[in-house]
Formats: sequence, structure tokens, C-alpha cells
Amino acid sequence: HIIESIEDLNTLDKWDGRTVFAKSYRPGLGKGGGDFTYDSSLANENDGVSIFNGWKRDLSSGILTTHDAGLIGDGTDENPTVALQNLLNACNHGFTLIIYGQYLITQHLQIQNVDNLKIFGVNASITGDATNWIWSIDIIPAGTLVPRGMLIGFKCNFLNIRSLKIVGVGQNNKTTQKVVDAFQDGDSGIQLLSCEAPIIENNDISNTFAWGILCEKSNNAIVRHNKVKDVWHQSGINCVVNSTGGTAQVYGNTVENCALYCVEFESYTVNPTSFICYDNRASDAYMGITVTSTNHAMIGEIHDNTIKNCGEGAIWVTKTYHSLNNIKVSNNNI
Repeated sequence: HIIESIEDLNTLDKWDGRTVFAKSYRPGLGKGGGDFTYDSSLANENDGVSIFNGWKRDLSSGILTTHDAGLIGDGTDENPTVALQNLLNACNHGFTLIIYGQYLITQHLQIQNVDNLKIFGVNASITGDATNWIWSIDIIPAGTLVPRGMLIGFKCNFLNIRSLKIVGVGQNNKTTQKVVDAFQDGDSGIQLLSCEAPIIENNDISNTFAWGILCEKSNNAIVRHNKVKDVWHQSGINCVVNSTGGTAQVYGNTVENCALYCVEFESYTVNPTSFICYDNRASDAYMGITVTSTNHAMIGEIHDNTIKNCGEGAIWVTKTYHSLNNIKVSNNNI
């Protein structure tokens, strides 16, 4: 049986196992339809993406798009924050989520405990609504993480985030939440916690108070070919925070106009922290590239980067007094 749009599902006779095909999410949209099967045990559930009052979307392709949430992405969507979050909630291990269009969000978007997820943008932007922004510590287990990111990943191994334009709200988090450091906390572009071997690539991130890209306890992170600018208090990229193994790779990025450092390698774990940093273009910051820890071993290479117009210096290694330190700096253009 074929119907024109998802809203027509409500008009059908229902029995368990009945399958229909919807041409479109909305009448005339021509996108976001698909195969649906009725399950009476889900009759009271509707997330606007995968379940519509008992009608379950066929997700066997492992691909979801913003069209599957009925989003148009032209600025006319009602409550895109909820719709985008419902899309993320519908993703399972190994899924690909494709984001089309431009969206204004009022709260962090977050994905938890989904491995091998790919989030790709196609002419896509996610912009924080500075006027209506809501800070929250409830989206991740209490005390585990201070939510900062416009997009947050928690325990999502092998996560790949690609080709998104993300514009933050550029605000200091001055709420009374106990885990918030009112001096340094604020919004970030992409924030990952405990995500093994993530890849963050080809994104355009700007107007954040805290870090543009932040990876915490995320071993073997790869951050490449991103543009990060206008970071008002922290560093542009910081991707080895409290890592416990592996080697982080930061290369091919353009980072500019950051209040602190363009690229930061910061860790406070007892485990040696390893990194490679090359072919980045860093400019207009307090410091270009900085390595810092509190008496723990930092092992890395900084080479073939271009650094200019940084107020206090190009490359700074500080607070790293461990006997196992091994940091090689070579062939940088300063």
C-alpha cells in the first residue's frame, strides 16, 4: 500500500505487521518517506523520526537524514533542536546521519553510546541561538562532563563528524551548576568525552567562548582539515585532555583569532600522552601551539606548521617536567 505522506498513516486501518510505503514526510516535500510497519505495542510512541504512533520506520539501510525528521533547513522549521535531537536518538551503531540545511538550536545536541556513527553535513550549518540558549548538566550523567558543545559525543567510539559549519553562542556559562567553572566554562563547537579514535574533519567552527574542538579522554583522536576561528576565551583545538593511550593527530587545520592558544595539547593523567601536530596554520592568538601538563609525560612531534601574529610566541612547552618527556619541534614556519 502506498500513501502520499507520513501524516496519512493516521488514517489507515492498523494491524500488527501491516506494511506501507510513504512517498514523503510532508505532502509535496518528496523527501523523508519510506517503509513503515505497524506494531501495536508502540501505539503510544511518536518521536517524529522512527516511530509514529505504532508505525515503525524501516531503518535497515542504516542511513538517516534531516528529511526523515521532516526538516527543511531553510529557517522555517519549528523547533529544530528537538527534531535534530530525535534524529540523533534514532541512530544506532554503524549508522550514517546526513544533515542538510541550516538550523538554529537552543540547547546542546548530544549522542551517547553509539559506535561507528558518521555525521556528515551537506551545505549544513548548526548555529547556537544566543538569545534563547539553555545551559544544562542533565544530558550526561551527573558530574561526568560539563556540557559545552553545540554537538556533544559521549562514549561513541570511532565517531566521525564531517563537513559541518558550527557557530557557537560565544557565551560564558555563569550558571550556578556545581560542576561549572564560571571563569573558563562556556560553549564549544564539538565536544567529545570517552570517544575512542574519533575523526573530526572538514568542519568550520566559530564564535565559541570555550574550545572550538575539545576531546576529553578520547584516545587516538584525529582532528584534520578543520577551520576554527573566533574563540573568545580558550583554545581553538584541544584534543588530548586526559587521554590514557594512543596517539592524537592534529594536521591540516586552519586556526585563528583565539584568546588562548590555536592548538593545545593538555593532559593531567599519569599515562604518557602522545601526539603528532603538523601542517597546521595558526595565527592571531596568545600562543600558536602549546604543550602543557602537570608533571606528566608528553611525547610528541610538532613540525611543518605555519604560525604567525601570535602575541607571546609561536610554540610553548610548559609545566611538562617528567623524565619521559620527548617532544620534537622541527621545520616550522614562524
